[in-house]
Amino acid sequence: MNLSQINYGPEGEPKPTNTNAFLVTGATHARELLSSQVPLYLCLKLIHQGYIQNVTQYANMLQNNVFYFIPVINADGSATVERHWNAKKEILNKRKNNNPKYKGSCQEEDVGTDLNRNYGVDWEGLNSSNQTEICGDYWPGDEAFSEPEARAFRDFVAQRK
Repeated sequence: MNLSQINYGPEGEPKPTNTNAFLVTGATHARELLSSQVPLYLCLKLIHQGYIQNVTQYANMLQNNVFYFIPVINADGSATVERHWNAKKEILNKRKNNNPKYKGSCQEEDVGTDLNRNYGVDWEGLNSSNQTEICGDYWPGDEAFSEPEARAFRDFVAQRK
């Protein structure tokens, strides 16, 4: 995974240490194709209005805050939906990532882990009813942060606290 940072404003001007940070994500679930457009649209809107058009409200938001945009969390699941569309012109009803551990146990659309349920917040309590349905939509994985996408997201946030 490659992350890039784009800074707008006077070069060398540091952000205040008490700056608010906003994180906008999309495509946590592979089948939610339009959700990846939201972070991209918001990013372009902020840049266009705040930097190119110099609209005061947007310029102030860019100057006084830090924004992080991750358009696609579930890259492999989204790629599977795209490949399926290209081959069959149907949107695969796939929610989860493509953890290869479950290939052969589940059909293509059911392979993987539901990334929303793989984070560490009350993982056991929230997922107790889902832990027996490996091929179900809500399979949380073997343990919290068992999936590389969830770990990458956790680490990304932790590095920016």
